[in-house]
Amino acid sequence: MINTNLTLDEAFRLHKKQLDHLDAALAKIKEFPFNQYLHVGFDSGLAKATTFVYNLEYKLPFTLNDTQFIGTAVGTKKNLPGVKVSQEWVKEHLAIKNPKVTLGFKLTYRSDKDQWSIKCSSAFVPLHCKEHYDTDYYVMTDDDCSTIREVNKVIGYGANSKDRTSVARKSDDVGFYIKLFQVLLPFLMNDNIYGVRSILSDAANTKALNSLK
Repeated sequence: MINTNLTLDEAFRLHKKQLDHLDAALAKIKEFPFNQYLHVGFDSGLAKATTFVYNLEYKLPFTLNDTQFIGTAVGTKKNLPGVKVSQEWVKEHLAIKNPKVTLGFKLTYRSDKDQWSIKCSSAFVPLHCKEHYDTDYYVMTDDDCSTIREVNKVIGYGANSKDRTSVARKSDDVGFYIKLFQVLLPFLMNDNIYGVRSILSDAANTKALNSLK
């Protein structure tokens, strides 16, 4: 993102100021679980005098060992009609080129308050949205078997940020999300929709209870 309100001198001055907080930022980011799969980008475009933004994204290995995948393979050619497919079909027909689970979020540091906050963005899981894996098929998952839709309803684009049970809204409780990712990500990596639903339900309930305190 480019901040067109900043001159070149202002943009570089603010970027340089971020260097004063890099050690603290790295230490905070390393508190997140599975950080060997975590990647970071420095958002200079959002930089302010006392606000520093770090774009983070998990890229997690994805396996089909415990997949609950059931969906539809839509032929890309007229002579390839759509067919219902399951775990066995996926393993037999699809060689996933980039089997990764991605989950993005922003960490923001306010140096004037010594305060961290977090905001989750949309997640992506292979096989769980329309995806072109080869020249023959698009694959789409059924709603009831999609971990990605479950995640995005709670911590992604489908969440109601005004709902007191929402885990998607910006929060200063970074520790809550660290704990959430610790238990959620293994279920995402194994495509276990029942585990994902259970974890997200617990997270929403915890968030609701915390909002009443």
